[in-house]
Amino acid sequence: MRDTVDLSEQERQVYAFIQQRRGAQSDDVAGLLRVGKRQAQKILARLVDCGLLRRVGAGRSTRYMLVGEVSK
Repeated sequence: MRDTVDLSEQERQVYAFIQQRRGAQSDDVAGLLRVGKRQAQKILARLVDCGLLRRVGAGRSTRYMLVGEVSK
């Protein structure tokens, strides 16, 4: 597992959520954290930049998955 020590509490929640669900969209994360969609996208982008998540797809169908996990 990659190092999650330097993550904020929200980033850790999102990482654990995506581990359990095997992927999520920004709307899912916004609902989980009770934040706006743009804030959820920023958190997801940070996790991608850290190498913990990868972005799959584009536009409204964009999903975020753990690095190394195969998409369905």
